[in-house]
Amino acid sequence: MSLEQVLRLGTHAEAEFLRKLPSTFDCLMMNCNLVAATPAASAALVFGLEKPYFLDPFTHAFALPHRFLTSKSKDRDAAVRPKSSFRKLAERYFGNADFVGRSSLKPTDIDPAALAKSVLDYQETWYFGATEGDEAIRSSAAMKPTLRIAPYFILGPNQEFLAANIECVAAALALDRSAAAIIPLSLRSLLEDGRDVVDSYVATGVTKMFLWIENFDEDLASLELLTRYVDLVSYLNGKSISVYNLFGGFFSCIAHDKGLSGFVHGLVYGENKSFVPVVGGGQPPPRYYMKPRHITMGVSEVERLLSDTAAQDYLSKVCDCTICRGVLNANGMPDALSKFSELNAENKFTPRAYALCRFHFLLARRNEVEQFPRLDKAQKLSFLNENIQFLDDLDAEDLAGHLRTWQKFI
Repeated sequence: MSLEQVLRLGTHAEAEFLRKLPSTFDCLMMNCNLVAATPAASAALVFGLEKPYFLDPFTHAFALPHRFLTSKSKDRDAAVRPKSSFRKLAERYFGNADFVGRSSLKPTDIDPAALAKSVLDYQETWYFGATEGDEAIRSSAAMKPTLRIAPYFILGPNQEFLAANIECVAAALALDRSAAAIIPLSLRSLLEDGRDVVDSYVATGVTKMFLWIENFDEDLASLELLTRYVDLVSYLNGKSISVYNLFGGFFSCIAHDKGLSGFVHGLVYGENKSFVPVVGGGQPPPRYYMKPRHITMGVSEVERLLSDTAAQDYLSKVCDCTICRGVLNANGMPDALSKFSELNAENKFTPRAYALCRFHFLLARRNEVEQFPRLDKAQKLSFLNENIQFLDDLDAEDLAGHLRTWQKFI
């Protein structure tokens, strides 16, 4: 079975890239707070793509400290208001939004059976209001999610939400035998009691799980963490459970041999995630996907690293996607790479710079997902060795440490 690549939409500013390159991913994932805020745009995207999709119910947000559900903008009276998207979700999930932005849910506030029903119903009907009167969209088979996910909450330092999560999964399965579960594990839990936690979910009879390991950065993770992760994937696979990494990157191509069915990632960003939301910060700078490292890098760092590389070496050892071929010209690599970091008169990155980085990422990642899992063990080791040697030749062996660690899992 091939490795399933799921692309999570971050904002609708990314939608144009998905529409232009729908062949670079297998399935679309959207957060329910995004579709609650933009139902018409979300429905138009799903209908136009005609690709499998599903929603992250995002129920965990209601148990986070309530300040994370407040808006940055204030009303005329300078009062901080709850985010409207979460108020809309709360009305659908709980029948009440008065607590949003004012208090956070506790396990005793949750009615698993009622919540499972409302959450699954929302995933099935979220687009009804936005498509009323447009029977072509509303009745299209493309609008039906390929799966529905049970409500979930971050377990907490003492696993205080574990029992509620298990009850939510059981209640969801009673309504839909194919419902999936999201399992949030801290790095500490992965090391100490990860198998005990997942066994609680296994006992419900769920057959599809999404592992959310907090801040699990594959290229920075220790050998011990990667080993525990791979062992957990293999263990669940042995129990006939389809396992997905909710926030993952290239290492998923390696973990596929250990039983990983698929992984979810964002457009350039979103390959690891904290349980606590990042607040503010504005638009992040464009990042370049460095195929020999299989991770993204700052564009200025890439320029310093590759500026002396011959064009033909770049195409054969770095990337030969349509974008990379398009930026190459007679002026050499420095000019080509500068396109990924182009600045405007205000010294800000241009829309073109963002677009090039995003299209390059989509094409490069898809190439990896399609090609690497098909190689045999010797070929995979050789492939990573070539990446390591290329970095060594650039006098950048310090950038290849994670590749050497990853080889231990092949």
